[in-house]
Amino acid sequence: MPPSRVGLGQRQTDQGHDRSGPHDDRGDEGDPRGVYTIVTDPRRDPAAAQTLHVDQYSGRVLVSYGWAEYGLMAKAVEQGIALHEGRRYGAANLVVMLGACLALITLVVTGVWMWWKRRPRGRAGAPARPTSSRAAYGVIGIMAVLGVLFPLAGVTMVAVLALDRLVLRRIPALTRVLG
Repeated sequence: MPPSRVGLGQRQTDQGHDRSGPHDDRGDEGDPRGVYTIVTDPRRDPAAAQTLHVDQYSGRVLVSYGWAEYGLMAKAVEQGIALHEGRRYGAANLVVMLGACLALITLVVTGVWMWWKRRPRGRAGAPARPTSSRAAYGVIGIMAVLGVLFPLAGVTMVAVLALDRLVLRRIPALTRVLG
């Protein structure tokens, strides 16, 4: 008969930990080799995060992994995510991020508004193709690099190019409107 397992709540109480903070992942309840995994995920400071693997029979901490064990890139990513989610620097960060969001919305709305006011009557007002082959190759090169760096954008560019070449150019009414 295997030794009795330590209850996770009992072990936390024995060590004086707050039971409301960490959560546990017990895995397969019937596995006699399993461990308890306790993860703390503090809302405000990623540097306070800690992961513990605890023996289910003795309650001994087998592995403790926290901020000190993170590499430089992992620390940068964790801090960047917390900043992006508004969990760092309190209300000041939320106000700055709100300003950036409102600026982006304003840019989209005013861009469409300016295009609507300046477009030629009866046409979409798409920009004319560049007359200089050097400029055209430059734009194609930039788009190719961006398509490789951002594959979903690359697939979208190829799909739009195929739509333009295979469908839109064959319909005279669309050619007049789109240019």
